[in-house]
Amino acid sequence: MGLEKIEKESITKDLLRSSLEASSVAIAALIKNSMDTGGKVKSFKPHVIAFLGYMISHESHHRGQIALRNGRRLPMAGGSS
Repeated sequence: MGLEKIEKESITKDLLRSSLEASSVAIAALIKNSMDTGGKVKSFKPHVIAFLGYMISHESHHRGQIALRNGRRLPMAGGSS
């Protein structure tokens, strides 16, 4: 998919937004392709559903890191806190 690492010195809100959008398209394609070809994800066991659970957990970890660095609570997705 041609995703590239973002270097710390070049970070902008627009770059982050477009990179997150590109990443979401790549992950959606990976999950769809995996589902269409028997549920396997290359270099990940046991299957695509476990991979999706891993991705949710991983993103939650990063959300917590952001909250800790900012010293404040983040709003709940889809609601208010």
